[in-house]
Amino acid sequence: MSSWCPTLNQVEAAQPKHAPFPQLPSAGEEGHKFLPLPHGSEQIVGETWQEFFQCLEAENKIHLKRETPKDTQTCLQREKAASSKLVLISSILSEILPSL
Repeated sequence: MSSWCPTLNQVEAAQPKHAPFPQLPSAGEEGHKFLPLPHGSEQIVGETWQEFFQCLEAENKIHLKRETPKDTQTCLQREKAASSKLVLISSILSEILPSL
């Protein structure tokens, strides 16, 4: 076993100059701030993810009440077309790529 021991200067030189990750305050601490929301997010600053999805569900219910039968049919056709494209892409990829 080696008896080598680094000097204080070597230890200090090996330490990072800054923390690798920012230290965020816990939710209970004074002055807690929320992380910034990603661009395009419809979530409101300070809103929990549970509250966000409750609002989204309520908005969807309102949208469905206003939707006409023609709108519903258009939406279903788009979903069916997207699904058939995914099946086609999947079958092409399975032919190209060997099974792993």
